[in-house]
Amino acid sequence: MFDLISMKLDSNQVIENLKKYWYTVPGLIIILIVVCIGVLKIINFFYDITIIKGVIIVISCCVVVISIWYYRRQLPTAKKDTIGVAISILTENTDEYRTVSSDLIYELKEFLTTKKYKYTFSFVIFPEYYAKKIDNPSTAIEYMHKAKCRFIIFGRVRTRTVDKKETYLLETKAAVSHRPLPQAFCNQMGNEFGKIYPLKLNIDKEEEALTFEITSEWMGISTEYMIGCGALVSGDLDYAESLLENLQKEIQTYDYRQKIPVLDTIKLGLKHKLNILYHAQTSRLMYLWRRKRDVKLLISIKPYFEKWEKISPNNYNLKLVKAICCFVVDHDITRAKKILKTCSKVKTDSAWLYSLAFLEAYDGHMYTAKSYYSKAFRRKIITNTIFQVEDFICWILEKEENKTQLYFCLGLINFRGKVDLLIAKKDFENFVKLTPANKFNNEIILAKKHIQEINDQLSSQDTKQVAT
Repeated sequence: MFDLISMKLDSNQVIENLKKYWYTVPGLIIILIVVCIGVLKIINFFYDITIIKGVIIVISCCVVVISIWYYRRQLPTAKKDTIGVAISILTENTDEYRTVSSDLIYELKEFLTTKKYKYTFSFVIFPEYYAKKIDNPSTAIEYMHKAKCRFIIFGRVRTRTVDKKETYLLETKAAVSHRPLPQAFCNQMGNEFGKIYPLKLNIDKEEEALTFEITSEWMGISTEYMIGCGALVSGDLDYAESLLENLQKEIQTYDYRQKIPVLDTIKLGLKHKLNILYHAQTSRLMYLWRRKRDVKLLISIKPYFEKWEKISPNNYNLKLVKAICCFVVDHDITRAKKILKTCSKVKTDSAWLYSLAFLEAYDGHMYTAKSYYSKAFRRKIITNTIFQVEDFICWILEKEENKTQLYFCLGLINFRGKVDLLIAKKDFENFVKLTPANKFNNEIILAKKHIQEINDQLSSQDTKQVAT
């Protein structure tokens, strides 16, 4: 630090050292001393200035210098309503900083800012004072949040001789902002990101322009992917969708294979993340539809079908949603059944069986419906699923009162699935009461039998309570 005082009177060296130590408190003190001496020498030329006025002038100049120092020392922040990308690259000298700024950072900014997304990117370049502080992921994330950014690239550049050539040694790491997650999941994401991000690169000075361009594209694609993943796990599904889908199109359109050695890893990760994304988007819309029963919400799901099928054609959840849309939106029961029957290999979930049983009952095929219900009841009961099934049937009955056979389905679900005897009894009684004569005779007999069974069980429960 004190070499600033003892250095030779070389103007370039003075400027270089001032820039180097400007952000530090000792640097400020030295600058204030220099300013005070300079101002006092100037005042000496004006003999009519009183001591008080001289002191005021000196203090005023010091206040101005301190204000400028404080302002320039503040951490820059991202622009409002943008996705901030913080860049903190520590260099050994001004030439390295200029090279990194003019080539690598400029190319990266050009690569990302030309894209059209829901939110635009804004870049925050950390001064050297802050770049020196950021030497680990925890500190990087802390300063990323202070700068109101969603992503940070941090590292350093050094100049060394490698194979008798002047070479830039570029070491970078990256971190993305997301909502709090379990540590195991964070570790998994960190391992994935570590495989796709250019951590260490040797850049020949003679080919720096081309290499920086390629590196910026590699960083840009990795940055888009990582920010998209961060948006996905944070619940910003629409923004994650725009980022990840555009990145998928970009990779398919341009051949980065020769430039980016981890392209296949990114492609595989994209497939997995888009699968999660489409599941989340359709689940969100399905949740809203179950609450509002607005068919427009189901119609808004349909565009996801083609995209989802391309990356996961045999996805079980996709088939369930498609079957619902076929029935509710398109009124195509045959196609809905066909889709659900392709789920026959699914042994761990019963939703497809409940859905098939409903469709068969809706068509009046009660024998087949009972068979599917029996299989469903033998599976592990998932509370959420069975309540959704019951709610859906009740909604259909409100719209189509003539489908009285659905009361029998409700009775079975409440009797065998939920074991809600009182509700099951009421459902079976409604079925017997509302079904026209000479229709579903076998089911009428079975419903009466179940009503008797329920009465016997209720009587037995009452007897036990009295005895107690």
